[in-house]
Amino acid sequence: MTPTVDMDSILAKAEWEQWRAKQSDPERIAAAARAWCTSSYWKNHTPRLEVWKIVVNDLGMAIFTDAVLSEMAEMNDHRLPFPPIPLFENEQVQDLCRIMLNADTAVALAERLEESNSLLTVDPSEAPQQCWDFLSAPARRGIDFAAWQWLFSGRESQVPLPSQPGVAWLTSIKSPRRAEALQRLEEAYRGRVTVVVEPEGDPAPAVDTESVARRERNQRLARELFTGYPDLDVWKQVREDACARQPESSAGPHPLAEMTEYLRGHEFSVALDNDAWKRLAYVFREHPRLLEIDRANPASPLPALELACSVRSTMTPGNVALGLLPFAGACKRSESWWKAVRLALRPMPRRDGFHSANDRWLTAIQALKLHARDLDPIEQAAMNIGLFPAGTWGRSGDGQR
Repeated sequence: MTPTVDMDSILAKAEWEQWRAKQSDPERIAAAARAWCTSSYWKNHTPRLEVWKIVVNDLGMAIFTDAVLSEMAEMNDHRLPFPPIPLFENEQVQDLCRIMLNADTAVALAERLEESNSLLTVDPSEAPQQCWDFLSAPARRGIDFAAWQWLFSGRESQVPLPSQPGVAWLTSIKSPRRAEALQRLEEAYRGRVTVVVEPEGDPAPAVDTESVARRERNQRLARELFTGYPDLDVWKQVREDACARQPESSAGPHPLAEMTEYLRGHEFSVALDNDAWKRLAYVFREHPRLLEIDRANPASPLPALELACSVRSTMTPGNVALGLLPFAGACKRSESWWKAVRLALRPMPRRDGFHSANDRWLTAIQALKLHARDLDPIEQAAMNIGLFPAGTWGRSGDGQR
């Protein structure tokens, strides 16, 4: 049995750092971290962020479960499992999610955050999405956001039905929330999944759960370019979806196009562009086939360039395209690919619907012509033919100057 720690007294005497330096037993350290988080000392004091970082690591020395989190929250007047540090609460939430080993613990935290209106940097309405985004890939175990939300109490009217893999995950997990979630899911399927009979008599499902799950996955990955770290396993699924698209396909939008559409409807600080581009470049380096032409959408054949323009929101399309060339591989030897680049260089909305005043179609083409210096002879020939079809360069009606 772990000895109790009089954390209130330790904190009141300003002896925590000395006490912590003498500890070596992980179980005792984790118990002390829980006591630190629930100490009455924080009713009249505010923790230092650097101390919190040590404490949250100590919490992770023991399995941080739904039950542990809930018990800690109940011991605090604010009903949260940690003493908030004004302006750093969002970072504290991220730190807690980092030590979680399963997704249902994040549910417990998100539910608590939804009930709190006193935190300065955590919007209660965005708490579920933030907790989900902050979870590690192993904690998610490949499930989707929609399936995870069914572990919340009373959420069935607000979230889409999970995909089939999501249903399988809900059926297989070991969680005290599982039975209630499955009961509500069964009721929702009876009430929400209807069969529409067409005039010819062919039944068609009214809810396409697979496309909903893919769209939510793509939107989450778009957000993570600005707020998190790329999960290459999930991006591999995106690559497989993109490569499976066929000409004249009716499979819906390209996954990268869905990410671009999401970013065009949301605002992220321009100060985040550089880090977001580094993450996207890392993805393209690991999955270069994402830069291939979208054969199912001739009108927007290069979704990778449009996504990159939404990420690098202040750069001209020509300079953005130059940044993609190191990852384009064999694509650069294809005249068709360069023709797709040419079409994609047109001015386009960036994030939050805004346009860049510097976007000029012919200027972007000329930037590529002048600065793409590392192409081999075959790539150079393909670029010249693709970017400058015979008789089109300089024609007044061809594009926008």
